[in-house]
Amino acid sequence: MLGVEGQLVVKLKIGDLEDFINPDDFESLTLIEEAGNVLPTYELIFSTQDESLLRYLNEGNPITISFGETIDTLINSRLMVFHPMIAYEATPKVKVRLTGMFDFPNYLSNSRIKIYQQMSGVECIYQVVSEFFSPVFNIEKSQDAQTWIQHNIPSKAFVNHVWMHSYLPSSFVAVGISIDGKFILKDIIKELSIYPRGRWVMSTFDEKMDSIAIDGLVSIDSESGFFNFWYGYERKQYHYSLDDGIDFLMTTKTKPVTVSSLNRTKGLYDRLSPFRPRNDNVHENYWEAYSQNLGYLVNFSSTRVEVTFPRYLKDMRVLDVVLVKLPEAGETVASHLSSGLYVITKLSRSITNKRIATTCVLCKESLDSLKGEVS
Repeated sequence: MLGVEGQLVVKLKIGDLEDFINPDDFESLTLIEEAGNVLPTYELIFSTQDESLLRYLNEGNPITISFGETIDTLINSRLMVFHPMIAYEATPKVKVRLTGMFDFPNYLSNSRIKIYQQMSGVECIYQVVSEFFSPVFNIEKSQDAQTWIQHNIPSKAFVNHVWMHSYLPSSFVAVGISIDGKFILKDIIKELSIYPRGRWVMSTFDEKMDSIAIDGLVSIDSESGFFNFWYGYERKQYHYSLDDGIDFLMTTKTKPVTVSSLNRTKGLYDRLSPFRPRNDNVHENYWEAYSQNLGYLVNFSSTRVEVTFPRYLKDMRVLDVVLVKLPEAGETVASHLSSGLYVITKLSRSITNKRIATTCVLCKESLDSLKGEVS
C-alpha cells in the first residue's frame, strides 16, 4: 500500500498481483484528467527486482488503482498499460516507467453503426457515454432535436460530433472525463451562475478556512492574440438549404461572461467561415451550434493560470468552477485584473517521495478591467 498518511491511500493491482510495488521502490504516480472528450492518463515510476512482474506489463493486464483519503473510501480506476519502459541499471533492480490511459480502448477504437432517433444532442451523448462511464450532467437536454447517426465510427469520434452540434442559446457545452470514470457535461454559463463564488476558493494570501492555499509561483498565460485570430472574433457564415435552394447569412459573436470585456481588438468584422450546406435531416441551428460552441470554447481557453497546492481533494474534478484570489502588486487585497471565476481545464494529482501535490490549470476568457480599444 502506498500513499501519504492522513491524506491519501493508494492500492495497486495488476493481473493477480496486489500491492506489487514495495514502498521503498516507489518513485512517483501522476494521474491527469483534462477538459474535452479525452480519456484520463497516468504515469507510474518504480523499481523492482521481480522479473516475473515484468511479464504483466502489457495491454492485456489493466492496472487497477484504488485511491482515497482512507482505506474505507477508496475509488477504483482501471488504467491501460499503453507504453511500458524498462531500464536495466547497474544494480540488482530494474527501473520501470509506465504511461497509459483509462482502460476503455473500445470507446476510442470500436466502430459502430447506430441510430438515435429524434432527441437532443445532450440526450444522445448521455445514451452513448452511459455504456462506458458514469454520466454527470448539469442539463438534461439541449435546444435541438434530430436523428443522430453513428456512421461506422468509434463512440469517441461520434460524441465529438454530437457535442459540437448541440445547441444552447447564448451558452455552450463543455465535456470532460474524470479519473474515477465520470463523464462530465456542463452548460458552463449555467454552472458559473450557480456558483457565483466558485465551488472552490484558491488564494495566495487569504488565510480563511474555506480557501485553498496556493503553493509557490502563480503565472498567468494569455494567448488571446492567437485564439482570437483563430476563432475569437465575430464570424459570418453563409448557409445554403439543399431542400429549397435558399441561402442565408448567419453571424456568430461570443459575449463576455465572467469579465467586463474580452481581450480582442474592436472593429475586426466580416471574417467568413466556410460555406455550409444544410437540409432537413439536421436541426435548424446545426451549424450555428458548431460556431457558437467553438467560439466560446476558444475564448475560455485563452487565459490560463497554473496553481499547485499540497493537498488531495477527492471531490475536485475537471470543469469545476473556482474562485481565484490573487493580490494586487504590492498589496494584500484581491486584484480585479487577475482574480475571479475560472474553470478547471486540467487536473493533475501526483505522489512523489511521500509528498502529494495537486496541480490545476484554470482557464477564463480574459483578464478583467482592461484599458484600451477592446470589445
